Amino acid sequence: MSLNKIFKSVFLFLLALAALSCSDKQEKIPAINYESKKEVLDVVKKYCNSKAAIAVGGMFDERGKQYIAYGVEYENSEEWGIKFSFVEKSGEDFNLIFETDLLEGSFKRKSC
Repeated sequence: MSLNKIFKSVFLFLLALAALSCSDKQEKIPAINYESKKEVLDVVKKYCNSKAAIAVGGMFDERGKQYIAYGVEYENSEEWGIKFSFVEKSGEDFNLIFETDLLEGSFKRKSC
């Protein structure tokens, strides 16, 4: 095998390895200020569901784990209503703990 073919093979292997290692990295979830509803909602929109309409978060148990509850409104020709999700922040991920079925309702206020 020529030196040129060996060089190309090694180069392609290293290039493929670099591409794979970079694709596994995900952005770290920043520290969350649970006093700011806007900040909690922004984090949910970025890491959980971009269509979230409301979100509240905090440490809801004695273990000190961080949780967020958020709601999404569905309004299209196939479905109408709201769905709530409860997630736990675990390291650099949010793990779904519970999610409701689609419920009748809306986050929009009706004017009288």
